[in-house]
Amino acid sequence: KYMDIAGSGLMSMSIHDLDLFFWIADSYVTHCSGFGGNAVYMDQDTIDHCVLTYKFENGVKLAHGFGLIGGYSDRVWFGDKGKIRCGRSGRQLHYTPMGGQEETIDISTDFEGGRGDATLELHRAFVEAVRTREEPMVSGRNARESCVMALAGDEAIQSGEVVNVKKMW
Repeated sequence: KYMDIAGSGLMSMSIHDLDLFFWIADSYVTHCSGFGGNAVYMDQDTIDHCVLTYKFENGVKLAHGFGLIGGYSDRVWFGDKGKIRCGRSGRQLHYTPMGGQEETIDISTDFEGGRGDATLELHRAFVEAVRTREEPMVSGRNARESCVMALAGDEAIQSGEVVNVKKMW
């Protein structure tokens, strides 16, 4: 019942993580593998945890763990060049290149209201892009690719096989 309305937990609860991956990789996904399931929210027909590996056209590989068990936690993503960790506050990224020292990157904003104000600013920027016919900060390409990544993850979990993303479309 939930899958038909809102998609899986990847689509509804991890889509912005997937947005971030697409932005970081700056490339399209070619393959996805993964495992996951529903261990806690048994009354729902969607996954509540998984681990996925994505391969991008430019050779970037990324591992993503997702879970709805135990509430929000730090996000950690591993790639073939190092790891990125985002703390609970969402105000800092911690990047550790393979074999290197951790670097902390401040990603906090001056939006007083937090995420709600940031969303409002994105909406304003979109309206301005339409008005001026400029490229928007976040394009439809970004949204499409994030959805493709979620669907590929669901397919990999359901099939137990590596998904060729290009064959999905």
